Amino acid sequence: MSAADQSLHVDTGRSLHIDARDVLKLGRRLASKGIVIVHGALRVLGPVIESQTRRRIHDEKTAPDGTRWEPWSEDYAATRRGDQSLLMDRGHLHDSISHLVHGRALEAGSSLIYAGTHQDGTDHVPARPYLGVSRGNAREIDAVLVSYFRRTLA
Repeated sequence: MSAADQSLHVDTGRSLHIDARDVLKLGRRLASKGIVIVHGALRVLGPVIESQTRRRIHDEKTAPDGTRWEPWSEDYAATRRGDQSLLMDRGHLHDSISHLVHGRALEAGSSLIYAGTHQDGTDHVPARPYLGVSRGNAREIDAVLVSYFRRTLA
């Protein structure tokens, strides 16, 4: 089972929550190491999730499911400068992406008040989901976990 399967929850469009169930399953089998393995694995994954989310905002411009974000309306596009792009005006959302490991969970997202607007959309702003785990992200997460456990258990 991949790290993202059945353990991913996007909370109110402002954060991505990964439950540690998959990591805990392995941790239980490796009881001699206990929660240290789980906490350590989540601490290793935090920067990976941040990087994936920032890459989605800055470069990919796609939702985690691979769909392209809806472009600006013509009227709104006319107000933008050449160095601005979808979700990248001054870079505040991009720069605000952070993570927190608490207990047996990793949470990554933005605390900016408008973060949820971009994730979920409104009547006047189309949703441009940036939080989530794509197939490519899940493969990267799996590889990071395998590498972490190999190093930890060596």
